[in-house]
Amino acid sequence: MCSQNAGVEGKGTSGSPLDKGSDKSPTKVRQPRKVDLRARYWAFLFENLRRAVDEIYVTCESDQSVLECKVCPQSMAEVLAKKEELADRLEKANEEAIASAIAEEEQLTREIQAENNDLETDNESYFSVRSGGISGGSYSGNMDWSEMLADFDARESWRQSTSWGDMVEEEPSRPPGHGIHMHEKLSSPSRKRTIAESKKKHEEKQLKAQQLRDKLREEKTLKLQKLMEREKDVRKWKEELLEQRRRMMDEKLLHAEFKRELQLQAIVKKAQEEEAKVNEIAFINTLEAQNKRHDALAKLSEYELRLNELQEERQRRQEEKQARDEAVQERKRVLEAERQARVEELLIRRKEQEARIEHQRQEKEKAREDAARERARDREERLAALSAAQQEAMEELQKKIQMKHDESSRRHMEQIEQRKEKAAELSSGRHANTDYAPKLTPYERKKQCSLCGIVITSEVHLFSHTKGKRHQQAVRDSSSIQGRELSDEEVEHLSLKKYIVDILTDSSVSSESVKDGEERQKARKRAKKLRMLLMQIIKWVPS
Repeated sequence: MCSQNAGVEGKGTSGSPLDKGSDKSPTKVRQPRKVDLRARYWAFLFENLRRAVDEIYVTCESDQSVLECKVCPQSMAEVLAKKEELADRLEKANEEAIASAIAEEEQLTREIQAENNDLETDNESYFSVRSGGISGGSYSGNMDWSEMLADFDARESWRQSTSWGDMVEEEPSRPPGHGIHMHEKLSSPSRKRTIAESKKKHEEKQLKAQQLRDKLREEKTLKLQKLMEREKDVRKWKEELLEQRRRMMDEKLLHAEFKRELQLQAIVKKAQEEEAKVNEIAFINTLEAQNKRHDALAKLSEYELRLNELQEERQRRQEEKQARDEAVQERKRVLEAERQARVEELLIRRKEQEARIEHQRQEKEKAREDAARERARDREERLAALSAAQQEAMEELQKKIQMKHDESSRRHMEQIEQRKEKAAELSSGRHANTDYAPKLTPYERKKQCSLCGIVITSEVHLFSHTKGKRHQQAVRDSSSIQGRELSDEEVEHLSLKKYIVDILTDSSVSSESVKDGEERQKARKRAKKLRMLLMQIIKWVPS
């Protein structure tokens, strides 16, 4: 059926104007009735193709023959490949025909423009020659350009058939003195024309030239009309080609829609098979999770016994260590008393030395104060102006520091909130769907059900607790909505979002305090750098 479809499509498009003769003569436009019949015919073919595909599928399913089931898709793929190749070839030929039509239309437009320019040039030359002939009043004796052109065209065939040697031989030989005789004969007063004869001769030539110009103008007008008719035909042909390309695009879209329906049917079938596989895997995972839970409970009892033994051993070692620490502390107290006595003696000596140094310093300071008082007055005047500028700079820097500190705090809090939300999603919300089995891996931070007061250590424990009848009944009793009983999904969602909370430990608090301490230390470093920068500015300005 696919091969018949491709053959019918080839026949339907073989009559399109894409051959060599169609480049020179436009085709007739199809009537609307023919277009409707063609569309109905294509719809009929597509319906038959769908039925044939369904029959092949049912036959393969009933016979269960692997060979025929493999041959059918290969045959259909070959037919589809041939059809696509034919469509590409037809589309390429149509594009080439449209391009040639556009080029021919442009060429005809240029020829028409050139003919119009020639007509305008001939008219201008005619009027200029006519005005020049009337104003001259006398015949110059030279030939008109049209006459010269006509004479040249008349002698063209003779020149092409005769060589230069024949032309020289055909010239008659002249006797001696013939030139002088002809000169005297032509120079005689009796051969001179009168003004009336010259005027008459000139008018005859002008009339003949006018007739030739009219004839050329008529020929050019006729040629221009033919070119314009040819241009109309080419435009009509181009429109027909564009219409045909539009129809081909519609047919191509129809075929694409058919292929899309086939693909959707295949996807639906595959999805159904995958869903059955997923349900089987979910059941197997549930059984494995129950087995692992029993094993984990057995191991947990063994771990608790071992933990009690280790706790007793740790308590004994702690008592021994405490006794050793008390002895060490007693020795430290004795050494501290001796060190304190030496320190007091050194302090007394240092105070005496500082008193002497202070007395000498006061004497020098008194002499230096008098000299520095004058300098201080000038310096205070300069610093008064500088302090105002420094105060403004300090205020601006403090504002910037405060803004940066606030922004850093805000980002820090946002990161903490994001981490908390992500931890909540990873720990509690990842196994809401029963298709995936929960894990026995213990939580880094334990959780607790605030409604039941039960500590939850792993995902398996969380899953079993939230699915328990006692917990679900407690949630329904505490969170009823206007007398309506909550569904299982609402109970599970409310449990995970409201009643399952993290248990805060000393490690988490210490980690947050460590982060806060690091932030404060960074802020102190930034403030220290700013103070050093201001001190450098203060030292630089007075100098």
